[in-house]
Amino acid sequence: MHPCSYLAAVLLAATALFAARSASADVAPPLTNAIVLMSKLPSYHMSMTSPNGPAETDVSNPGKMHTVMKAGEMYIIGPTMYMKIGGKWTKFANSNSNSDVLARYHKFASNYSSQDLGMQTVPGGTFHAYAIHDTAHPNVKNTIYLDGSGRIARIDIDASVVTFSRFGVPVSIQPPM
Repeated sequence: MHPCSYLAAVLLAATALFAARSASADVAPPLTNAIVLMSKLPSYHMSMTSPNGPAETDVSNPGKMHTVMKAGEMYIIGPTMYMKIGGKWTKFANSNSNSDVLARYHKFASNYSSQDLGMQTVPGGTFHAYAIHDTAHPNVKNTIYLDGSGRIARIDIDASVVTFSRFGVPVSIQPPM
């Protein structure tokens, strides 16, 4: 998977799927609470499996990500993205900045609704599952799984799976150049 494609999937998983209106009856309140909780955690780790291969991402709030995948490596630090492809680092302005998760959360609110699927067992444990319906991408099947602490434990996006772990474990993300 090309780093830009993975970035789009990570940003979708990390922000856009959580877009909900806190006052809306269309999105379950636990999902609203989960995105607020995740945005306040000092850090967490995401592991993504997809048909194009695995990727690992560390997130340090606010607004820092480091991703390693077969196609390359990238850092996002606020409005700046650094990509390493073919052994060379390049710096870009990041118009899809993940630095303010809650702002993105509210920006995409009208695109989403949810359906409570109850408790489900998937690889990694038993979680409370919610189907996410995205009016902008109605053919994409999304499911978010919340752990017993109300954190996002897993997101299924069609054939890709993002699992979350290492909640609050310190991580240092610095510009590579």
